[in-house]
Amino acid sequence: SCSFVVECVGGSKNCDHKCVDTNTDPANCGTCQNACGNGEVCSGGNCGLQCSGGTTICGSKCVDTNTDPANCGTCQNACSSGQICNGGNCQLVCPSGQTDCNSVCTNTDHDPNNCGVCNNACTASQACKAGSCVEIVTGVCDWNPALFPLSFTNSNSVGDMTFDANCDLFFTGDGGDLYKVPYNTSNITKIHDFSSNSRGIVYNPNDGLLYVTVTSQVYSITTTGSNATALAGTSVGSYLNGMTIAPTGWGNYGGHLIVARNNGSVYAINPSNPSPTIVGTTTGELSDVEFDGQTLYVAAEPQKKVLTLSSSGSFATLGTLPCDVDGLAIDSGVRVFASCGDTNQIHEVTIPGGVDSVAVASSALNGGWAPAGMIWDGNDNLIVMEDGLKLAVYSP
Repeated sequence: SCSFVVECVGGSKNCDHKCVDTNTDPANCGTCQNACGNGEVCSGGNCGLQCSGGTTICGSKCVDTNTDPANCGTCQNACSSGQICNGGNCQLVCPSGQTDCNSVCTNTDHDPNNCGVCNNACTASQACKAGSCVEIVTGVCDWNPALFPLSFTNSNSVGDMTFDANCDLFFTGDGGDLYKVPYNTSNITKIHDFSSNSRGIVYNPNDGLLYVTVTSQVYSITTTGSNATALAGTSVGSYLNGMTIAPTGWGNYGGHLIVARNNGSVYAINPSNPSPTIVGTTTGELSDVEFDGQTLYVAAEPQKKVLTLSSSGSFATLGTLPCDVDGLAIDSGVRVFASCGDTNQIHEVTIPGGVDSVAVASSALNGGWAPAGMIWDGNDNLIVMEDGLKLAVYSP
């Protein structure tokens, strides 16, 4: 019998009496009889996916390198966390109300390094307000952010904050503690222990005293922590929360203590004749109250709202948030800060308009309905009481 031998040339190989290019033959890929699977192609002697529609083989997948964040522009070029792949380029995705400036999300309404637009830096004597660089107002409590964080000891991080006439910072703790931090120092001192839930605090410039809500009653106390005195007749039931002072001209309540309670009521208390009067009542717990001029803002925790309350007792909604509103701070005429312990975020709601956005995306706040203490220093620093028993500072 006769036999013949197939002689292959040009780099091809004899596979079952046929000359094939094992670099490209899907039936003999790399070596004879090594068949690629359905949908695969043989390239360089290796089986791989056959991609269509403008996609590219990356590993064992067909991907669109124009949009795939794991293979952006080219295989294995992964975008960083928080970025998307757009047109083969990694781009940062910023939350609503923030702008990508040099690969950092920022609020150009208030960022002194990117004021109004990216890379528009304010001078050292200016702050960024509503997207414009304005001269810093003297006489406000402009605290040095380099001092923070500051640590303290207490049962938990629930309470309220106030400045006195010297810009000394005072804050309460739910364990009953009252603390003092002299202006622009890091020296936290416990000046009194009420031994019960001390939540609201306000400095009264009319008599130079501090007023503190303790469970169901209001106390007066000096700024050195002496002469703690319960105001007779102010016991209205648990729990009293945040507190502020009404300005002259706010109905008949000028100079009165305005107090939020967890039953939905807001009280007015005249320090010289302390008989509580209900100004208004709504549903659910009220955590905090703050004035901006003649406007009283109220934190309605379960309603997830920042409300306004008139001296005649009418509530209205400034803004509705996607979280439980625990505490308030005011950037006068510009925005209301609202702390949300359930999401560990601080929101800002515009004045006027009530437009909500996230000011601080991550802050270790207390998750209860009692106030999560905050205070705005008047220029560019938001001082916040956080879990872990510390005071933090943000410049949103």
